[in-house]
Amino acid sequence: MKFIIFLALAVHVCAADLPANVELAARQLDGEVAKMDQAFILDTFRRGSEAGIARAHAGLADCHSWGVGMPRNEEPVRRLREMAAKAGDAVGMLRLGEDLISGSGGPRDPQRGIELIRKASALGLKTADAGLAIRSLIGEGLPVDRETGLKRLHELADTDGNSIAAFFLGQLYRGEFGNQDGKNPDLARKYLMLAANK
Repeated sequence: MKFIIFLALAVHVCAADLPANVELAARQLDGEVAKMDQAFILDTFRRGSEAGIARAHAGLADCHSWGVGMPRNEEPVRRLREMAAKAGDAVGMLRLGEDLISGSGGPRDPQRGIELIRKASALGLKTADAGLAIRSLIGEGLPVDRETGLKRLHELADTDGNSIAAFFLGQLYRGEFGNQDGKNPDLARKYLMLAANK
């Protein structure tokens, strides 16, 4: 199925359509299509970022951070994510929010980080929803609210098939994150398999 989606996108995307190429590169980077051409992804995000495309700023930051098509280089990551977030890109908001909470690439600002992740969530980014639920479970940047966080993670994993939520639940039911009393090998296996299938 992924190959068919890639072919359909490739047929309709021409080299002159930079926004469409940025979308295709983002899907390749996220593993939504079968082919991952690192040179294409990097070149497209570079050209898109130079043209001011918000998603391209976030994608180029990920290329630098993850070493896609180049050696890893954290130096420009925070600046590119700031550009993406200011331009309204939900992925840029999420990644910058995570950086601000952890202090990766610059000073920590957990309050602003949570605000950005909430904005990304309001734009419909389910990964941001999962991030907020996880943070409410473990108390990182948010007050601890295990019941609400756990309920939301189950909704995201069971209803939406969100791999981030499923992976965290798998780890939680393995006894991670101080959940020794809530260990459940069957649920751990279920959610880790769900995460692996995404």
